[in-house]
Amino acid sequence: MPSSRSPATSSPRSRSTPARPARRSSSTPGSSPTAHDSYDLRARLAQLAGEEGNTAEVEKQLCAAKKLDPERSYPYQALSALYKKAGDTPKALAELEHYAFIEQMELAPLKELVVEYARLSNWPKVRTYGEMATFLNPQDSDILMNLGHAYLELGDGAKSLYSYDTILVANPPPRRPALVHLGRARALVALGKKADAKAADRARDEDRAGERRHPCAQGAAEVVRRRYAVTNTNASARFKSGAPMRPHVESVRDGEAAR
Repeated sequence: MPSSRSPATSSPRSRSTPARPARRSSSTPGSSPTAHDSYDLRARLAQLAGEEGNTAEVEKQLCAAKKLDPERSYPYQALSALYKKAGDTPKALAELEHYAFIEQMELAPLKELVVEYARLSNWPKVRTYGEMATFLNPQDSDILMNLGHAYLELGDGAKSLYSYDTILVANPPPRRPALVHLGRARALVALGKKADAKAADRARDEDRAGERRHPCAQGAAEVVRRRYAVTNTNASARFKSGAPMRPHVESVRDGEAAR
């Protein structure tokens, strides 16, 4: 005979039984992330730990801040500086790479990556960050020198030669043009242009001889270039303002006579 009990009364647990209250999280900002956690809180805790000199806690809070908001650049920059100070170069460069990809309009981190990876002979990385840096400053001699070397190590003689040629026409001029001609000679050898490579090697020898005879010639040339630029700028400003140009010329002549 079928039972006359309803499904509600046949359930093992009555509906009137109160539900078990949810357990409150006892986690603190220093432990795992909770609903009350935030990037700003973690960044502030990292700063407080840094003021106390607790580097382990600084690292912990910055890593938590990265997870909470991966698109913020500050934790990567701070961790890179922290690892660099501790002498952990691989970790410092890894964090600096993240920072450089977020802040792509900053030249300084890209240049640091180029220089450090060139020192470690990591030529693919030098090529990657060197090419990014040239979008911001296509005439930086240090970046172009490392980039030319990277292209040569990676078997791209044409781009290597282009990088060294760019340095020779860059403004300001390179501090040591003999090294640029040496790079050009190596790139030309890689391209099979031996006659041009010999010409570049002769140019290198001439520049080296000039550096030995006049070690301050490059610095003097830079001073003259800047002085000309300032004088030319002042003259242009006077012309635009409608001021007479003759007194300016006379003052320059008087100054030269006094010297």
